[in-house]
Amino acid sequence: MSRYSIGIDFGTLSARAVVMDLSDGKVISSAVSEYTHGVITDDLPCGISLAVDWAVQIPQDYLDSLSECVRKAVKEAGVSPSDIAGIGMDVTASTMLPVDSNADPLCEDPKFSQDPNSYIKLWKHHAAQKYADLIEETARRSGSRLLDPFGGHISGEHFLPKAMQIAIESPELYDRSFRILEVGDWLVWKLTGKESRGYCAASFKTYYSEKDGDIPASFFSSISPRLENLSDKYPRNVLFPGDCAGTLTEEGAELLGLVPGIPVAAAGVDAHTTVYGCGVSRPGQFLMIIGTSTCEMLISDTESRTEGISGVVYDSIFKDTYTYECGQSGVGDMFGWFADNQVPEGYKKDAEAKGLSVQQYLTEKASSLEVGENGIVALDWLNGVRSTLMDFSLSGTVAGLTTETTPEEIYRALLESTAFGCRKIIDTLESDGVSIDTLIATGGIPHKNPLLMQIYADVMKRDVYIVERDQTGSVGSAIMAAAAASGGFSVLADLTEKYAMPFGAVYHPDKKSSEVYDQLYDIYCEMYFFFGEKNSLMHRLKDIRKNSREN
Repeated sequence: MSRYSIGIDFGTLSARAVVMDLSDGKVISSAVSEYTHGVITDDLPCGISLAVDWAVQIPQDYLDSLSECVRKAVKEAGVSPSDIAGIGMDVTASTMLPVDSNADPLCEDPKFSQDPNSYIKLWKHHAAQKYADLIEETARRSGSRLLDPFGGHISGEHFLPKAMQIAIESPELYDRSFRILEVGDWLVWKLTGKESRGYCAASFKTYYSEKDGDIPASFFSSISPRLENLSDKYPRNVLFPGDCAGTLTEEGAELLGLVPGIPVAAAGVDAHTTVYGCGVSRPGQFLMIIGTSTCEMLISDTESRTEGISGVVYDSIFKDTYTYECGQSGVGDMFGWFADNQVPEGYKKDAEAKGLSVQQYLTEKASSLEVGENGIVALDWLNGVRSTLMDFSLSGTVAGLTTETTPEEIYRALLESTAFGCRKIIDTLESDGVSIDTLIATGGIPHKNPLLMQIYADVMKRDVYIVERDQTGSVGSAIMAAAAASGGFSVLADLTEKYAMPFGAVYHPDKKSSEVYDQLYDIYCEMYFFFGEKNSLMHRLKDIRKNSREN
């Protein structure tokens, strides 16, 4: 009898579950469930207003979506719950939450329900950046090398600044927190009744070391005495991807409509888990996961502590290899912002008449432009900069506007800016001796926007291979589930190769376009240096904006 695994990918706005056939890796069903409250950036359900740069979520939304999408996927697959061999899941990171000793979120406690710090802090919560700056300053002043594997910087998106925000701004909530943990680890705890800590998030977001453990308490106490016990609030049992965290309890089985006793894999990080789902297992393959934001993942045989990357960690995705993580905070978000807010009504009507979305219409018009014809270069920093500057106080800009500039010319410049940002990451890695021989793209955008993928090929001057398979995050989680039901972390590489699918479209660089893009990229790099490193102009603008809103 066939056996199946279930993989769940928790994204920014929804959860998606797949049922995968373990005989050949084919997805036989999938289901999506959107979070009821989505992303909260303005007011909590209780009416409390959030400050600038906050992004929180409701924990119950995750449980509701988990239940709904798994039940739907299993029903559509027509398989028996007894045929499910394992369950795996991945979540955006760092997306974190304080809970009590029963794993109940403290935002559900009436005492803390009006405190924004008690809710899930989403990955793109940027209100903790000042604490990231404080950690970085302390490390630099003390001569600590803890940030060396993470590009010498710490992101406000990471776990530690968000946990510090709780400790400093909400001390009573912090003291009441039995655990402060990644949402993925919380969900695994809910399903198995056992605490565990996924190594991917632990290493990349809290800087846990396989060799040395967590950051010493003395480092945090040097910042504030309140932080001395921070690492005590993490789950103690650190597990590698594909390791079994426990089995489904009766309560977990009731939530999912399954049977107790099914192995549950340790929680994964979305971008890392997507590597498995894309069939990427060889050093030198550079995976671009392009969606709302972009995460770039690279498996390598060598370690280089490159300035400005999100991190390099040993044994993070596959055993006995290094994993590099980089990223761009604004991609699909930026394209959507422009289409929703910066396009004249006439364009919207024309798009509707042609049966196209506004972005499809803009792409069609932008495709007719010659490379460089718009005379515009943009910085892709509308959500701040992840790699290589790691500065979320920076913001975007567009150079070269005239009274003759059209919306499609600006839109194309925004598309090009994300390709330039990606090339900057690749150039930085390669300049430090890290080998990259193949570019691979996946995510929601590569299948929808051929123009963007051709731009990437032309800007990088390399072939770009598109992953044909959909739902790669969920599939990656299903592969982790298969590992949890068999050999754990040690078999993940073999399973990834076993379930890999052939690539789909391949975009080849056009030499003439690449020559023009080299010139535009030089300008992008000049702007990158001027606005990102030479002066504080954008920081001052951000401060003025923040002060004006708060007053």
